[in-house]
Amino acid sequence: MELKSFDRDPGLKRDFLDFPKKLYGTDKNWAPYMISNQEDCLAPTFRFYQNPENCYRHFLIYSGIEVAGRITAFVNHGMHDDQGKAVKALGFFECIDDKNIASRLIGAGVEWLLRQNGSDRILGPINFDIWAGYRFLKSCGRNPYLLEPYNKPGYSLYFSDFGFREKYLWYSYHLSQPEEVRQLAGTGTMRQEMFMSKGYRFESMEDRDFDQSLTIIYQIMQKSFSGFKSFTPISLADFMNIFYAFEKMIDPALFTFVYDPQNKPVGFVCSLPDWADALRFKYRKETRAAWYASRHLTKMILYMGGILPEHSQNEPGLGRAMFAYNLQCMLRRGAGELFVALIAAGNKSMNYMTDFENNRSGSYALYEYEV
Repeated sequence: MELKSFDRDPGLKRDFLDFPKKLYGTDKNWAPYMISNQEDCLAPTFRFYQNPENCYRHFLIYSGIEVAGRITAFVNHGMHDDQGKAVKALGFFECIDDKNIASRLIGAGVEWLLRQNGSDRILGPINFDIWAGYRFLKSCGRNPYLLEPYNKPGYSLYFSDFGFREKYLWYSYHLSQPEEVRQLAGTGTMRQEMFMSKGYRFESMEDRDFDQSLTIIYQIMQKSFSGFKSFTPISLADFMNIFYAFEKMIDPALFTFVYDPQNKPVGFVCSLPDWADALRFKYRKETRAAWYASRHLTKMILYMGGILPEHSQNEPGLGRAMFAYNLQCMLRRGAGELFVALIAAGNKSMNYMTDFENNRSGSYALYEYEV
């Protein structure tokens, strides 16, 4: 086994980027859209490289002439730990099913990070920042939905065996019947009516300019997500580019906004049709199946939402009302199944899912290593 490290070597960079396609080549749940942003992440124009304080090192391990694993170690001065120190992290981890190779890769990344200034803790996996991908999928008994984290089943164990511990947890839920979607929507309908009587307004993005809508989401998210320790501020232009990448898959009816009595936008919900099956069929050149799946998008994903902190604190129930409105929009769009995506453990949104504990269908973790 040969371990190589690099920052900008073109040949090693190509091996680094091509490895996932070889690793997952026979996996029917995988498709290239899952790593479509990684070319951008290694391009010199990527936002991470624009901060001269940031530093990184990529690692590849070879078995003969074939890549057997990869990892990136980095310090991001746009992310800070509890003491305000720059976050150290590992990302872009992929590896064949070999504990020794995984341990050597993780060890190489940790050893490099120990020589850098910054936090005395190491997080992982994060691909430079949370916008480019983070978290391991720990368990899932179904095909992944669009934008769901996806990885080989042993990755969490490799990090745990090295000494990483679970720092943050998330869960997804799968409601497989329209009746369950209606039941979930029903829990917030009365609250929606109450807020409407107080002068609040709920509407979708259908009649709004796309860029204007993204600007509203960006402004609310900067405040509503700021409490998450690994939240990474990014520019409005970078934020828009993330959404432009899958603009054609967005249904404007599934982007919800709530306005206060003064007509100020104070919250949003972003839901998406689940294009994952169509994209997987297309990748496998199953043209007829891909065509059919793209025209029968009855699976929906309740992907993310946020409310300005002052409204979340002073108007209890507004979040549930907003989600109820969004779910009603899905039902009008013919939703037959719903994935409620990536709710953080301890988040009060977990309360919405109290009656659906048996529908929990995915768990995910971000890990931490104490130096």
